[in-house]
Amino acid sequence: MKRLIKNRKTNTFRVFALLAAGLVSLLMSNQAYAQRSLKLDMQAHGNFSELLYGKESSIVKGLPLSTFTLEGTGFDKIGSTYFFIDLEVGNANVLSDKMLGGAYIEFSRDWCFWQKSKLSGLAIHTEFDAGVGYGGDSWGSQANGWDFKTALLGGLSYTWLDPGKWMAQLQLLNRYTLKDRYGNGGEGFQVTLVWQYNPVKWFTFSGYGDFFANPENGKFGPEAFHLVVEPYCWFNITDYISVGTRIRTSYNFYKDLGVYDRRFYCAPTIGVKWNMN
Repeated sequence: MKRLIKNRKTNTFRVFALLAAGLVSLLMSNQAYAQRSLKLDMQAHGNFSELLYGKESSIVKGLPLSTFTLEGTGFDKIGSTYFFIDLEVGNANVLSDKMLGGAYIEFSRDWCFWQKSKLSGLAIHTEFDAGVGYGGDSWGSQANGWDFKTALLGGLSYTWLDPGKWMAQLQLLNRYTLKDRYGNGGEGFQVTLVWQYNPVKWFTFSGYGDFFANPENGKFGPEAFHLVVEPYCWFNITDYISVGTRIRTSYNFYKDLGVYDRRFYCAPTIGVKWNMN
């Protein structure tokens, strides 16, 4: 009982600590927006994985027909903020009277109080990930498709860049996943690589890769380790409009009847992006 109370107190502290960090980050984002250093864009992606894998595959059950994204990146005197919000429409798991298949948010902050030093690439990284999806019977953690989980992350990041040309960032993170209704969750880890490359003005190659672990059934078995890599190729028609594709490559990322499908999948989209400023 004492251990249970201690774990609850620890989890409560983590939640409040991250919410406090998120509030400060939001204030920093507002300041960055006022200074025109917050870059916003909106994206719309159409998914055609059903043509590749068939309607009954776990990846098609886990991906919407279309995704709408709001994305933002901001810089200030003590670090940077990144966030995106995904709205999924037309998910194969959704009953005919449900239009919205799910929503997902990621909010992260890099804290760097030593930007003028030789260690300016090193930062303290905090992150909050959460989502909700409709699995056919209820909202929340899904039995089919992409299993939305709420996660609190913290660790270190290091950024290499040549301004205006390329950027790469490596993140080494502790990942704490809040337990879902099946009791899965707990302490894990995540390794993330983020990149952006602009070889010419009219083309941008960007994206990220996550390798992470969430305890399943209280242990780190084969089903606990997940991989997802999402490169984006954008052809910049103007300074504000881009067209291109997102190619989500994943392993052990989607569920089918409550069990992770331990196979590799590749899910391309056709997308358009509006750079708002």
